[in-house]
Amino acid sequence: MPRSCGAESSLGKRVALGRQVVQNVSERRTLSDFVARYRRWGVLQRQAAGPLVYACGALLNPVLLAAAAAVVTWLVTFAGSCLAGLPLLIREGLSMGDLRRLARAEARAERAGSHVSLPNGGRMVPGRGPQGGDGAR
Repeated sequence: MPRSCGAESSLGKRVALGRQVVQNVSERRTLSDFVARYRRWGVLQRQAAGPLVYACGALLNPVLLAAAAAVVTWLVTFAGSCLAGLPLLIREGLSMGDLRRLARAEARAERAGSHVSLPNGGRMVPGRGPQGGDGAR
């Protein structure tokens, strides 16, 4: 009479043990042989564990796990840079508008002749102010 190993009641599966050891040697197999064996093994695992547990087994695949980690890292980095960079971008955009208004006002003042010009094009000499004198004389 066969002995029960406890798997019958907990998994609802029937277990059968053979009397002889099966030798399984995989030498000189082609890629298609490997894929066929891998598919058979997948069917066996899916039927033994159930579809939900079998699907969760993909989480243990290191390639898929690394790819998922890379995607999550990229998303977090992208979102973080967007959250930090958006206010800076808005502020710079506003300051660019201020600079454009200032440039337009300068151009209008030059055309009207009310623009103040500095000698030598306003080049600064460290410690002396505009080149050619500091105007304090």
